[in-house]
Amino acid sequence: MLGALVAAALLAAAGYGVFYFVLHSPHFALRTVYISPTHHVTTESLRKRAALPAEINLFQIDLGAVKKNLAGEPWLRSIPLRRELPATLRIELGEHEPVALICLDSLYLVGKDGEVFKRAAPGEYSHLPVITGFGRAAYLIEPELTRDQIRTALTALSRYQQGGRRPPIGEAHVDHFIGVTLYTDSGTALRLGLGSAAELDARLLRFDAVWKALGSAGQKPAVLFLDNRAHPDQVTVRLATPASS
Repeated sequence: MLGALVAAALLAAAGYGVFYFVLHSPHFALRTVYISPTHHVTTESLRKRAALPAEINLFQIDLGAVKKNLAGEPWLRSIPLRRELPATLRIELGEHEPVALICLDSLYLVGKDGEVFKRAAPGEYSHLPVITGFGRAAYLIEPELTRDQIRTALTALSRYQQGGRRPPIGEAHVDHFIGVTLYTDSGTALRLGLGSAAELDARLLRFDAVWKALGSAGQKPAVLFLDNRAHPDQVTVRLATPASS
């Protein structure tokens, strides 16, 4: 019994010695911080935000604290960290890519996953379509429902943009009951409604045919109702009122 206790004490002492060596050996002093290339933020700003102490031991780095510091940068979508022996901290970053703006009292950037991640600076990404139909209060009270509706708008925009030479869209308005209405830059409304991707594609093909026919006739539509569920092959058109001279 005494021999076993002595052996256990020696093993514990050896283990503590190894632990102490690992935490204090200059061999494991942090020498390299690799940050993957980013498009929207500079590497220098990310290094400052990470706030890594100088000459810290690789195993003494609090990865949770570093991740929390970096999470304060709104452009970052994912922040995986890992230690690489003997002296490297590797930070592989995923960034948000804005696909639309959303009006929540102010304009914010929206990623393709429907996440609202950053307030838009004046003029920032002004070429992107604006999603409307929400208020900031609704977004804060029912964030999941609002995100679902944002994704509904993004799906409609994506299906529309996959077409050929369709007129550019300036706004996608979401109504809880009606669904999605797209507005071209020239003000024409396309009521797509609600439906699966296949249903949206079929409606947009009918839009293409009607748009071409109206253009050939020299007529400008104000509204195209593409969501007739009773007669899905029909499109109702409200023509724009000619400007008085």
